[in-house]
Parts: sequence; structure tokens; C-alpha cells
Amino acid sequence: MEETQETLDFSVKPMKIIELRSENVKRLKAIEIKPKGNMVLITGKNDQGKSSVLDSIWYAVGGKESMKDTPRPIRKGQSKAKIIVNLGDMVVTRTWTSDQVSYLKVETAKGHRIRGPQELLDKFIGKLSFDPLEFTYLKPAEQQQMLLDVIDLKIDLNELERNRQSTYDTRTDKNRELKILRAQLQDLPSTDLPAEKIDISDLSAQLRKAMDHNNGIESVKREFSEAQNRIENSRKSIKEFEETLKHYRAALADNLALEKEYKDFLAKAKPIDIEGVEQKIKEAEAINEQIRAQERNEGLQDQVDTIALQCDELTSKLEAIARSKEQALKDAKMPIDGLDFDKEGITYKGMPFQSDQIGSAVRLKVSMAIAMALNPKLKVIRVTDGSLLDEENRKVIEELAKANDFQVWMEVVDETGKIGFYIEDGMVKTANY
Repeated sequence: MEETQETLDFSVKPMKIIELRSENVKRLKAIEIKPKGNMVLITGKNDQGKSSVLDSIWYAVGGKESMKDTPRPIRKGQSKAKIIVNLGDMVVTRTWTSDQVSYLKVETAKGHRIRGPQELLDKFIGKLSFDPLEFTYLKPAEQQQMLLDVIDLKIDLNELERNRQSTYDTRTDKNRELKILRAQLQDLPSTDLPAEKIDISDLSAQLRKAMDHNNGIESVKREFSEAQNRIENSRKSIKEFEETLKHYRAALADNLALEKEYKDFLAKAKPIDIEGVEQKIKEAEAINEQIRAQERNEGLQDQVDTIALQCDELTSKLEAIARSKEQALKDAKMPIDGLDFDKEGITYKGMPFQSDQIGSAVRLKVSMAIAMALNPKLKVIRVTDGSLLDEENRKVIEELAKANDFQVWMEVVDETGKIGFYIEDGMVKTANY
């Protein structure tokens, strides 16, 4: 009897791999592995098929995502390949009839086939692609991107960061402009100023009139002096030229009359105080300059107020962006407490994940915790390049796997044949439990 996906419930009991069989997958000929315990070590020399064993698990359950970097899953010289992963409550079988065509079958432990098998697996398998050891060696930006890829984040953090940086740069420019404008504001005296600038044209007219008047007096003085000279010359001429006496007497009479006129004018004329008018003009100019400075200040203050408001709005926008990031990370439900993002990469308990203040063992523990959180139902973790681990860090993984009842499939280069499932020429040569 065929069952539908909806009638099955695999969420109650987490699963691990009871048996793995793989034929003609990449370098494998045929292998059958029935793991025991929490650590499943896949050992052997290089290029013997160790990686193909771990890949078989991922290929069987991962669908198209697992195959995107493997154009030829079938072993060279063969026409088909097959993987069977027994998870206890269900059995996953994937068969290839060519490198481009594969078929997936998922059955219950009783042999009933499930409709929509890949949809079911996609909900069940978690993130087998997450390798905790590989994660610890990535660069900060790559770690951040990898973590973003495996968590359900409702917002694009890169776009959010670009928006934050653009807003920050704009606010910096506005603050710089604000500083320049504020520097241009003048410190004006507190004395009251007239409402309008003083009309200097009237004072200037008075000045010109006074100067013309005074120049007239000076001119008269010069002419008076000249008349006196002429009188003296006339007197001398009378003595020397009697025949022109009448002429000179007439001239003398005229000059005497003119002299009297000048004396009368000078007796009545009084000079105008030019310094007083000039001082008034100077004071008026000072007042007008203060009024102009006040007008400039009013204009600058309007700009200052406008740009200050813009800076406040940009600050609010930056705060909103920060809140959006905080809310997005909160909604994303990070795999473990203490993980966060900054502009460089990820952090753990406020410290950069790759900093010297977080030791390699702690980084590995955090990476394992992420891997376990991402695979709550299928409690299987793949670790490639296990040979890079020292004894201490391998023990960290083993203890975490045991404490959380996880199954860790680890690839290790080993030539002794005495450790784990020893792979040689695409087959299991020895099985050391």
C-alpha cells in the first residue's frame, strides 16, 4: 500500500544512518557500511574513494543542491550508479541511469513508497552541506556568507550594510557642511540695532555740501591773498607810471571794493565741522555692517537648522537600519546563542569569531553547535579533511557528538588500515569499530 507524505511523521524521533550502500558513485565500486557509535571514521590513502563515501550521503538526500558541483556522479566506465541510505524509519534510494538523470525513492521501514520524496527530505535533512571543520578555516566574510546561506534570514544583510554605509557617508557630508556653516556665523554685539540700515546717501550729500562750502572759503582766501598782492603791485605801479594813474586808481578802487566784499564775506563765513560728518558716516557704516552680518547670520542659521534636521533624520535612519538588522537576526533564530554579525564577519559572544581570544577548540565547538542546530532531525554531520584535526580537537568533536547523540562521518587520511572503515580502490577493505 502506498502512503502519502502527509500521513507520515518523522519529526518525533530524530534519525541517524543505520546503513549506507553506494555503488559506482564517483571513485566507489561498491561499499556497505553499518556504523556503530557516534564517530564514523572513513579512512584510507588519498584518491581511494573516502570523499565519495561522504558525498554519497549528501547526494542521496540533498537533491539538485547536492549535485551542482558534480557533473559526473557515475564512476568512469560505468553506466549507472546507486545509493541506499537506511535511516531506520525510512530508506532513501537514489539511482542514476546517466550523469544527468537520477531517480529518487523514499520508503518507510515497512516498504511503502512515499509520494513527493524530495519535498519530504528537504524538510527533514537540515543542512548536511555544513561542514563544521571547513567552517572554522574560512575567512570571516566567507563564514558570514555561509552562515547567512544556512539560516532563514528574512533580510539581505549585504543590502542593509550598503544602505547603512550610504546613509552614514551622507550624514558625514552633512555634518561637515554643518560645521563649515556654523564657523561662518559671526559673534555679534548684544546692542540694539535699528530695524533698517541707515541711508548714507543723505549724509554723503551733507558731506559734499560742506566740502563745497569749505572749498569756497579756501578759494576766497586764495583770491583775497592774490588781491592783496595786486594792490601792492598797483601801488608800485602808481609811483612808476604816473600816466596810468587813473587806470590803476580805478583798478585800485575796484580791488578795494572787492577786498571789502571779501572781508565782509569772511567776517560772516564759518567753516562746517567735516570731522563730525565723517564720524557719523563711519558710525553708520559700522551699524550697517552689523545689520548685514545679522542678515547673513539669519540666512546661515536657516541653513544650519535645515542641515541639522537632515543630520537628525539620517541618524534616525541609521538607528532604524540597526533595528532592522537586530530584528532580522532575532527573527532568523541563530543556530546557537551568542552568534551575531558585524561588518567584518560573524562574532561569538561579542568577539570576532577568528580572533585570537577565541581558541581553535572553542571555534570548533561553536561550529559543531551550529551544525547540530541545523540538523535536528537527521542527526548526521559530515566532516571532510579530518586529518587536519589534532588529537585534542578530534576529541572535542567526539565528545560533542556523544553528548548530543549525533553521528559524525569524518574523512581521515590513514595508511595503516587499522582505523575506522578503511577504503581501498573504491571498496571497504577493513572495518574497525
